[in-house]
Amino acid sequence: MTTHLNSNNSQSSSDNCRQILLADDDLSNAMITEHVLQMNGYSLKHVLNGKEAVAAFQQEPDAYVLILMDVQMPEMDGIEATRTIRFLNRSGAAVPILGLTASVLQEDIQLCYEAGMNAYMFKPYDPDKLMNKIRELISPKKK
Repeated sequence: MTTHLNSNNSQSSSDNCRQILLADDDLSNAMITEHVLQMNGYSLKHVLNGKEAVAAFQQEPDAYVLILMDVQMPEMDGIEATRTIRFLNRSGAAVPILGLTASVLQEDIQLCYEAGMNAYMFKPYDPDKLMNKIRELISPKKK
């Protein structure tokens, strides 16, 4: 079941260029994340698990500037969802995926990278650090 935390689900194409997909089964985390993103000019589409994240990405593969992916979720975890999204998008530009995890184990962090995540953050996260990481991942790379 996809939940839309934002009250205005009809978004213009200019909003879509600042839309982030959040896959997180914790509604409290999602509400906090939505607030942080909205305060920084982003809109959010929230889904509750990796299976829904894959479906949302398949439906609109070019709609998101970034995916925030909780690593541990029911039905399909963030690792498998990331692998699937990377497989589906193998011929296009890769949308950045930022893993959100409570685990500090090096092998879990390595799994994030092996699955195709661009970076990770530990939960709970600092809102300023989250926004800095998002900006870093979506900014055009300077040569």
